[in-house]
Amino acid sequence: MSIRTSFTVRQYVEAPPADVFRAFTRSLPLRMWFCTDAHIDPGVGGHVYLRWADGYYVAGECTGFEQDKRIALQWQGKDELRPTDVAIVFSADGSGTCITVEHGNFAPGKGLAPYVDSLRQRWAEGLENLASVWALTGIDLRLSRRPMLGIYLEQVREGPEFGLPDGVRGIGVTGTLEGSGAEACGLVRGDIITGLNGVSLTQFSNFEVAMAGKRAGDTVPMTFFRAGEKNDVDLTFCSRPTPPEIPGNPADLSNIIKEQYSRFAVELSEILADITDVEAGFRPAANTWNVLEILAHLVLFERCFHQWISMLAEGEELLAFAARVPARVAGLLERCPSIVGLSEELRQLRIETVHLIRELPKDFSQSPEYVRMGQIMMGEEIHSIAHHEQVRRTIAAARGEGITGT
Repeated sequence: MSIRTSFTVRQYVEAPPADVFRAFTRSLPLRMWFCTDAHIDPGVGGHVYLRWADGYYVAGECTGFEQDKRIALQWQGKDELRPTDVAIVFSADGSGTCITVEHGNFAPGKGLAPYVDSLRQRWAEGLENLASVWALTGIDLRLSRRPMLGIYLEQVREGPEFGLPDGVRGIGVTGTLEGSGAEACGLVRGDIITGLNGVSLTQFSNFEVAMAGKRAGDTVPMTFFRAGEKNDVDLTFCSRPTPPEIPGNPADLSNIIKEQYSRFAVELSEILADITDVEAGFRPAANTWNVLEILAHLVLFERCFHQWISMLAEGEELLAFAARVPARVAGLLERCPSIVGLSEELRQLRIETVHLIRELPKDFSQSPEYVRMGQIMMGEEIHSIAHHEQVRRTIAAARGEGITGT
């Protein structure tokens, strides 16, 4: 029986060829539907690098380029014996585009068939996701199909002071989502998760590796520590909520974000009522934040939003929010060391965020990047509320220790 050394995948996308072509020739759009990291220089001779969360990657160059019609690539993937050839053709089909991907020139050898099948599946799933994201539904199937832990997380913990053995790191738990598998298996605030599905959780990015290939309903082993005691349980992943529908008019989206920020402000003001300077500076344990540092983080996070939104509108993306960097937190607190000052700074920055969204250009508001931005902004509630709870717990810990002052 002959071994297949090439394959073809086709996909229809409800978008014109020029828009779909852009999804293959810009780094940000490629990350939005196909891979975790991407760099591409469109044009003959341009370099290409793509990486996925499961560790697979390809590197090569563009060997053919016809604007809005055809791209040819030659790249070599991880553990591949030689470069392979990829030809992508874009054909107008009614109001949309038919994409044809031909991938071939695989080196014959033992294990080739399952390997080729796995790459064909990678392309098929990616193109299906492109059809979803680029049709302005904005639903990234990698996320909507990805299972959810149902856990509110805080900082990385390490060492005996957190009840962990020497050299063991983990991620702290602040709470669980009602009805989630995390709640069902007994996780509570203060637990520290050290392992999931055989992956050590030493940093937040480890969760992506541990959950790769899993779906809602799948059950995996999990290890956590509580008061110094190791616990091994089985966690069943839950499904994610459907992403909210994003208004096509930036002014309407800005009004939603404005109302959301107003609710945040009221809640945070109530939590901070009557807090003393001593309580604001109280640190529950080594390597944890005090209330001032939590507020500084929220301020820095909002600044990152400004840069991220601006870059998205220009076709780029801020890949990391540097709002946890100790030097940045310390620098901000040197200039603004009070609850009143930080609260006002956060209020002003959120006014700026709302105005920035309202003034986004019309052409950007009609793009998949705009939908993605809107979904993340409307989902900011989870992040803010988690930190509000962290502030509430820190104040309670200070008062429990008899730390009050003025």
